[in-house]
Amino acid sequence: MEFVKNMSLLFVFVCFASCGSNIKPRIAPENNVEGLKIQAVGLFDINDVAFELPAISNKPRILIFASSICGTCQAEHRKLRDEMAMHGGVLPNNVDIYTIMVDAVDSSDSTDFKNDTGMQWDPYYQVGDDLRNKLCGMGTPNPCVVVELPGTGVVLQKVGEVSTSEMQNLTGVWTW
Repeated sequence: MEFVKNMSLLFVFVCFASCGSNIKPRIAPENNVEGLKIQAVGLFDINDVAFELPAISNKPRILIFASSICGTCQAEHRKLRDEMAMHGGVLPNNVDIYTIMVDAVDSSDSTDFKNDTGMQWDPYYQVGDDLRNKLCGMGTPNPCVVVELPGTGVVLQKVGEVSTSEMQNLTGVWTW
């Protein structure tokens, strides 16, 4: 009986540890968000203040849905942090990047993720999974990255890590 219990725990650990690292990207997901204009409500910042993404943006937007227990999510954010560190530790001025924590109960979870990864920008958290489910599909693992271009809408929805070069291939070279 102990063996079965240990194997079950191992299986659960492997599922969480792998997150979305081996899942292929999909440009047109089953829930067909390609071309969709993102409208986000129900988000909160690290001060627990309600936040809505602007309905219209003149810059490309990257939404990264992450989970604090996802190793792939943390690795992706550390790579973004390193990219930004080469440019004074600030976000690029020609693209908006939003990290949305999907497992956060309150702002302390978002703050912990920010501190653990060393990100230079503040993550948001979502009450419920409505936005994530709409853009990434119900039950998809994290991370899920969604890229929206002005006037075009969503051009990429990918489950799994997205490199900074992949992001820049879609949004244009970042400037600081």
